[in-house]
Amino acid sequence: QREKTARIAAESILEAKSKDVYLSNQNLIKAVSDLEKLTVAVEQSPIIVLMTDIRGVVEYVNQSFTVISGYSKKQVIGKDIRSLGLILDNQPMGGIKYVIQNKALWQGEVQGTSTTKQIYTLKISISPILDKVQNITHFQYNCEDVTLQKENEERIYNLAHHDSLTQLYNRFSIN
Repeated sequence: QREKTARIAAESILEAKSKDVYLSNQNLIKAVSDLEKLTVAVEQSPIIVLMTDIRGVVEYVNQSFTVISGYSKKQVIGKDIRSLGLILDNQPMGGIKYVIQNKALWQGEVQGTSTTKQIYTLKISISPILDKVQNITHFQYNCEDVTLQKENEERIYNLAHHDSLTQLYNRFSIN
């Protein structure tokens, strides 16, 4: 009788554990599916997504960066972000310092040079990725190509302030 009771209890525990494993497996399958969808969304985004560790070594870059910069993912992953043709002068470097000190988002602009020597301009957001105890572990860079917008702004400014025939300053610029 004791053996039968012990076996029934063991079967009940085994059934409960099997149910827990099944539910955990279902949750894991859903999490993997969600991660795959998110990966596809980030890869297909027109926004450049780049992630570095705390030292600035690139751990992830999406297809949009490879298109504008001319670098392949293999050429980028594991490299220092400063070696990728981005002109990281005082403004973005100050932005990185701001992110580190304040653990907050910073936005600005940065220029870059592609592998074909084309200059491009990016509107950039740098945000920290924090661990559970609020230490910065990574930086995420989201960038939008604003090269064409900047060129158009310059054209509009020139049209507004210069004579179209002589290229001399017009009456709006002399004041």
